Amino acid sequence: MQRDGMMNDGRQSRAAGRLILLVAVLCLMLPTEGEAQFLTVGAGALFTKNNVDPVAELFVTSPPIVYEVRAYLTTSWVLDEIQPTFITAADRAVWRTSHHFTTLGAGVLWLQPADYTPYPILVSTTVVFAPIPRTLLVGIGSVQPFQDWSWSIVAKLAVTLVAGK
Repeated sequence: MQRDGMMNDGRQSRAAGRLILLVAVLCLMLPTEGEAQFLTVGAGALFTKNNVDPVAELFVTSPPIVYEVRAYLTTSWVLDEIQPTFITAADRAVWRTSHHFTTLGAGVLWLQPADYTPYPILVSTTVVFAPIPRTLLVGIGSVQPFQDWSWSIVAKLAVTLVAGK
C-alpha cells in the first residue's frame, strides 16, 4: 500500500511539473503584440449527457496562423478534480459581427490526469461581447466522433486578461 501511495505522489509530481512547463511555454507564446490574440480566465458550467459540473477555465489563443485559422489551448478544472483537462485545437471564425463571433474547429481532448490520453474532438465556440469591458459570454460545444459521439457544452463568463492588437 505504501508503494502505491508513493507512485501516486510521483504521478502527481510529474503532472505538476508538466503543468508548470505548459504555463511557461504559454507565457513564451504570448508576444507583446499580436492580432486578436488573447488570454482569458472564466467560470461556468460543464454540461454532459449525465452531469452538470461547475468549471473554471484558462484559455489562450494564437493570432491567425494561416487563412485566419487560430490555435488555442484550454485548461479546464471541474470542482472535484485538482488536475486539469486540456483541449488543444485549431478553429476558424465562420460567422462574425461586431457583437459576437462563432468558430468551428477540431482538436484533441486530453482527459485523463494520470496519462493524458488524447481523444479527437470537433468543437464550436460562440463568444458574445458583454456590455462590461473585457467580459465575454462564451458557449463551447464539443463532440468526440470516435468515442460514441460523446458531447459536452460549456457555458461560462470569461474575463480577458491579455489582448493583443
